[in-house]
Amino acid sequence: MMYFFLLVIGYFFLTSDKKKKEHDSNYVIPNPNNDTNINNQNTATATISQEKAKALSERLFQIMGLDWWTSIDDIKSVLKDISTEANYKLVSYYFGERAYSNLGGGSTWDIFGEKLDLTQWILREMDSESDRKYLQKLFPNIF
Repeated sequence: MMYFFLLVIGYFFLTSDKKKKEHDSNYVIPNPNNDTNINNQNTATATISQEKAKALSERLFQIMGLDWWTSIDDIKSVLKDISTEANYKLVSYYFGERAYSNLGGGSTWDIFGEKLDLTQWILREMDSESDRKYLQKLFPNIF
C-alpha cells in the first residue's frame, strides 16, 4: 500500500513539472505585481456590490474549476456582467488565489496545484488567440 501511495505522489510531481513547463512557455501572465488585488487599486468606481462580486467570483470558479469542462461562453457571459475594470478588480479580490490543477486544469486540493489568481485562471482556460483578443478588448488594462 505504501508503494502505491509513493507511486501516486511521484506521478503527480513528475507530471506537474512537465505541465508547468508547458504553461511557462505558452502563457504570458500579465500583472506581475498582482495589480488586480483590491488593496493595490482604487475600486471606488466599481458599479457592483461586494455581494455581487463574491457571487460572480464563485460563478467563475464553478465554471472553470468545478464543472466537468470549461465553457468559454459561460466565462464570457460572466465577464460581460462584470463589464468594467473596477468591477473586475473587485471580483478578482474575492476570487483570491486558488489551487489550479496542472493535470487537466480546474480546481484541486492545495497540495496538488499551484495558487493562481483570477487573471491567471482565466488565461489558463481561455488560451486561444481569439480568446486573448476578446479579453484585451474587454479589459485592456488587465489583459
